[in-house]
This record gives sequence, structure tokens and C-alpha cells, in this order.
Amino acid sequence: MIPKILHLIWVGLESRRPDALIATWVQQHPDWEVKLWDNQALVETDWRCRAQLIQLGEYDAAGVADLMRWEILLREGGVVAAADSVCLRPLDASLLAHEAFACWESELAAPGLISTSCVGCAPGNRLMAELVERIGSLSDLTQQSLSESVGAAQLTRCWRELGYANLSILPSHSFIPRHPDAPPYTGGGTVYACELWASRLGLLDALAGIDPTMVAEQLARADAESGAPSLPASADPAIETAPRPPRFSIVIPTYNRRHDLPTALSSALEQSWADYEIVVADDGSTDGTDQFLAQFDHPRVRSVRIEHRGVSACRNAALAEAQGDYIVCLDSDDALMPDCLALYAARLDAEPDIDVLYGNLIVADADWHERTRWHYSRQPDQPSLSKLFQVNSLPNPGTAIRRELALRLGGYDEALPSSVDYDLWIRAAAADARFAAVDDYVCIYRLHGDNLSGTAERRRASNALIAWKTLQQVPLQRLYPQLDWQDRLRAEVEACGRAANLLTERAHWLGAAEMLERARGQLQRQAAPPVAAAVEAIDAAPDRLAEQVAGLLRPVALAA
Repeated sequence: MIPKILHLIWVGLESRRPDALIATWVQQHPDWEVKLWDNQALVETDWRCRAQLIQLGEYDAAGVADLMRWEILLREGGVVAAADSVCLRPLDASLLAHEAFACWESELAAPGLISTSCVGCAPGNRLMAELVERIGSLSDLTQQSLSESVGAAQLTRCWRELGYANLSILPSHSFIPRHPDAPPYTGGGTVYACELWASRLGLLDALAGIDPTMVAEQLARADAESGAPSLPASADPAIETAPRPPRFSIVIPTYNRRHDLPTALSSALEQSWADYEIVVADDGSTDGTDQFLAQFDHPRVRSVRIEHRGVSACRNAALAEAQGDYIVCLDSDDALMPDCLALYAARLDAEPDIDVLYGNLIVADADWHERTRWHYSRQPDQPSLSKLFQVNSLPNPGTAIRRELALRLGGYDEALPSSVDYDLWIRAAAADARFAAVDDYVCIYRLHGDNLSGTAERRRASNALIAWKTLQQVPLQRLYPQLDWQDRLRAEVEACGRAANLLTERAHWLGAAEMLERARGQLQRQAAPPVAAAVEAIDAAPDRLAEQVAGLLRPVALAA
């Protein structure tokens, strides 16, 4: 957990310090501990990179602040925000559940570059420790740009080379809705703050006199010239804040289900928890769904229509439109239980770091007659990646996923014919998302002709593609952790055999053959004794393909 400590850094000429801008962060976080790191703190603190700070102090105060940021976060944790930014709304509690977070600088102007505008982490964070050590080993910081030595480029390079998977990276508009080299952000997503780019735009001398309302007016004028919707402006001395997005967005993808959709909508509107919105995505229906939605007037409900492209594209359209902290999946022929959101909210209040939350299902037929009940809460809270890889143990109906996580994972895979939720759960597990279940019924799932006939083969084909895609993206050691990976050769070959077995069950013959070839290649690179031991391990394996694997590899062992 990231502690509620807000750090703001200002070193150099104190006459330039933007106290009014800093105050917006303090005002928006009344229950946080706030620390202002100034020239006195710079002198009195025992810094690991003191020599580098002295060198930067003769060069650029902005670089000093950048380097101080990493040591502060490493020691104390919390959130460091840019002092030349206007805070527009409080940071959501869900951000503090992450191990670390930052945002992209600009997906258009600087793709792949992580910004230093607002960074948070727990104390002792591994990425911060690596950053500090790398910078502390540099003898001359003046031979490259500040970004490369202590700033965004250094952070990004360290993140990639360390392979640090637990950094949650928010969209750039979260803290940088206006970038000097990119069009202004015009979407409806959450904007926590707006950085002013004081050093780059030559605003340092004017910062101390900048009032937050003046910033809003300048943004409004720029928006008027560009045609973009403006950030809020106010004549009141206190900066106006954007309304907080709802906690949940119930998303309902639909295609030619005009007669089922009202029931799904009614169940969504009858929730006992009040903090939510409903987004309906119409996948180019031809049965009058668009006319029904055009006439459906309710303040909680918004709809978006796309050309018919399939269930994944439809869900992604709903995901892009949604604004809630969590996305709750509801197909247009199912129904939510009235307390679904209340159950989720209670669990999240107690454990805000949960990323995916699900519950039990009541299974009904086409006429809404109950047929059976599926109890997902009897499973462990955290389904392992290896078990999910073998079989989908999570429901789609009624399941909630953190919106930031779903967006970071790229949404639903539009190349898959079905089982797109299964693919998303696997990718979430691979990203170390936290799963949890509530021990109650959250949704009524209908089994009927339309969702039973003709889908078994599509599911099998999709599951084969998902397995193969996962094998390309996730190390075998994570998919088969039960093997003895201290004996690398034996484990690698046996994992390849098991993967080939799974692909064979799902009729992905080329993938199965490639996994067998991968095992053979591993053995060909080894000496005779390990090869013989590996073949013996394969012979003893319980997989259905064990004999085939052994038959392929035994000649290699004999030749060696």
C-alpha cells in the first residue's frame, strides 16, 4: 500500500515558488500528510546521491528536484507531485492500492515515455532503489539531458531493463491533459491535475504570481481556439474541481437483443448501491435496439453505437466510454442481482487493492426458470495463473474489473471469436492482478439456444488461440511452477510436453508440434547425461503425449 503522504519539491529561488498551485494539492487532500521539500531540506537531509545533487545544483534546479524525488519515494513512499501543476481533484483511494504508479508523458508526442509529473509508491520500492543506485553511480550528469540522467528517460529505461512489472501506468491525461507537442485531451476520462511545463515554456519567473483560476482561464482560451472542451474555470478563488466519476460502470454490450435488453437494464437500475452509471454499447443491431436506446431516457444510462464488429469490439467501445473505477460486466440477456454492487463495495472498502471481483451465479433457462447454481466463491480468492491457463475458473457475468487495469491490458482481444473474458482474466493474472470473490449471488446467467448452439467449437478454437498466445507471452516457469525448475532442462522439456498436451486437447496441432520441437531443441543443446535424464522424466510424465514426446526425443539422446 502507498501511504497517504504528499510530497512537493521546490528548490532554487524561493521567490519563484508557486504557493497558490501547491495549495491546490493541499486543499484537495485534507486527510493526507503533506511535506514541502525546500532548500533547507536539501541541505539538511543525508542524501545517498549528495555528490550528484551538488553537481546538478550548479547546472539546473529542476534536475535537483527530479533526483530528490526518487530518494524521497525510496525512503518514505507516498506520492510526489509536480509543484508547477494544478490539482483538479483528489487522488482516488484505489491508486494507493498499487505497489507503484505513474503516467505516460504523451501517448502521441512521446510514446513509451513514463512521465515524472506524479509518481507514487510504497517505501523501499525496488524500482526506486534501482533508480537511485544507477544515478548514484554516474560521475558526470552534464553529458546528457536531465531527462536521460535523472528524469523521465532514466525512469523509463530503468523500468524496462529491470523488468519491473508492478508499475501501474495511467493514461497521460490523468496528470498531463495538455502537452506542448500534442493536441489537448478531449475525452471524458479522469483528470487529476494539469502540469504547466514551467521550465520548458519559460514560466518559472511567473509561477509565484500564477493563480489557479488564471490557469483555468488560460486553458479555457486555448480550448476555445482548438475546439476542445475546456477544463473548469471559476471566478471563485478556490479552484473548481471536476466531478468525481462513479465507483462502478455497469457495461452492457448488445447485438440484436431488443427484447432482452429492457430486463438487463432494469436489473442494473434496481441496484441497492447508488454510486454507479450504466453504459450500453450497441454492436450495430438491426432489430430496433438503436431506436429503443434513443428513447430510453434515464440520467444513469448512456449508450454508444458502433458498426457491427463483434463482441470484443463492442465491449471495448463500452470500456472506452465508461468512467467508473470498476467495470461490471453484464450481457444483455442476463440480469444483475439487486445487491451486486453493494456486495462489491463492501469488499472493496475493506480491501481496496482488489483488481478483479466476482461472485456466484444463478443459472436460468430462456424463460428465467432457475436450473442450477454455480458457486465460484468456493474457490481460492486468488486463482493462480497456472490454473487459469489450464481452465477458465472465473465467470464473466457480473464480474468487476478495475477500469485502469482493463485499459492497461489493452481491453478485449478483438481477434478472438469468443472466450474474450477468459483471455482477459489470464492477462490480468499474468500482470499479478489481485482476484477475490464474494460469497453471494451477483448475477442471473441465462442458458438458452442462442448462447448454446454453435458456440462450443468457437470456444474450443478461442481457447486454443488463448493458450498459444499465452505460451508466446508468459515464461513456462510461471505457467508450470509445480515443476522442479532447479533442474532447468528436465523442467523445460516436461513443461513443453504438458503444453503440447494442452494444445492437442484444444486441436491446436501446429502449436503442439512447435512445443515438441522446442523441447527437442533444448535437448540438442545439452550433453548426454542431462539428455538421458530428461527423457526419463518425460517417460514418467502422466501426460497423454508423453510417449510421443519421448519418441521424438529419444533419438536425440542416443545420438548424444
